[in-house]
Amino acid sequence: MDDSENRGRMRTSSTDQIAMFLALLTMSMGVAIVGPVLDDIRRDFDVSFTELGLIFALPTLARVFFTLPSGYLADRFSARSLTFLGALSAALSGVGMGLAPSFELLLASSMIAGAGSALASTAVLSHALRSGNGASRSKGVGRLMSSYMVGGVAGPVLSGALADSAGWRSAFIVVAVVNLVSAGIAWAFISARRPRGRVHRLGHWYKPSSLGLSKPVLDVVSVSALLWGAAMGFHMIVLPLYGSVGVRLDAASVGLVLAVSTGVRALSIFFSGEIIERVGRVPAFAVCAGAGLVGSILLLLSPSLGAFLLVAAAFSAVLIVGPFTTVLVAERVPAGELGRSMAGMQFLTDTFMLGVPLGLGYLLDASGFGLVGLVFLATYAVIAINGLRVFRNVPGNASGEAVEP
Repeated sequence: MDDSENRGRMRTSSTDQIAMFLALLTMSMGVAIVGPVLDDIRRDFDVSFTELGLIFALPTLARVFFTLPSGYLADRFSARSLTFLGALSAALSGVGMGLAPSFELLLASSMIAGAGSALASTAVLSHALRSGNGASRSKGVGRLMSSYMVGGVAGPVLSGALADSAGWRSAFIVVAVVNLVSAGIAWAFISARRPRGRVHRLGHWYKPSSLGLSKPVLDVVSVSALLWGAAMGFHMIVLPLYGSVGVRLDAASVGLVLAVSTGVRALSIFFSGEIIERVGRVPAFAVCAGAGLVGSILLLLSPSLGAFLLVAAAFSAVLIVGPFTTVLVAERVPAGELGRSMAGMQFLTDTFMLGVPLGLGYLLDASGFGLVGLVFLATYAVIAINGLRVFRNVPGNASGEAVEP
């Protein structure tokens, strides 16, 4: 192969990465814009904190329902097709939520984005894991997954500003337009190549082996589900409500703090491959678990602006090794089964996350932020103990190369 062919492939790969990054970014904005306007939605529709948690729980339910099929689709169809459908679903969801005349219709619209997110996320991550190897795989996946955080930076700033000037509904309409453009870019620039390898039948879907969930993969899931569930629950529910209800800040101020916190998380995830390569997987994990424990202790303090900023800072570091959990899975399964295993892991993670918003809403209704802090403290203690075991267990394929069937 000559240099021009190599350069052509590199350009194609870079174009894929940019288009997939943009699609995940704009889809994540649809979730991130909700935080600063949660209290506005609660007052407009006169709902409780527990009911408010449904805004996050129901899209997660849709993800759970579509995640398993998305794994089989990701092993058969191109990343372009599934990413296009994901971004288009996010656009339709934004229009529905922005125009919803009732809380029930707002919830129904939110589920459309959850379904599309399952299709796109599994396809994008499976495509990236198949395309990379060794250290490049960790770096590539980390950079793609940082798109969620970048969208989380733009979303709160946008919704906070628009809520104060044009009402909370305007943010959903703007993000719908952005996702529509992103869908077009995905279709135009992401590779249309289909995955190569063995094609697996659906089989007995209820059996872990049929879902690509071997015992080594389940060990990773036991850490990944708690790690992502705790981090997302905190940033989607606890942090914005801590600022708006506990400290009584306005939507724009809450949005700014969310944006800065998410921006730091985005940088930590974007450079997660480099961080792990430099310090090692176990020390990097120890930083994540330690940050979660410190942040949980801070939640036990009486709500104040200082505590709000310290808690936001602590939880900004809890996902440094988040993307690496996908690499741990890729080290343990054949390349041709990555789609199924990734979908299986996401299915179990989303199933766990399904109860997180409702549970946090219930705890806030019942006892406030102190009890939430105790629950987070216990959760990160479990993450630390179990995670050290999993991250120390390096398989024979420690380089991160794809496992051969």
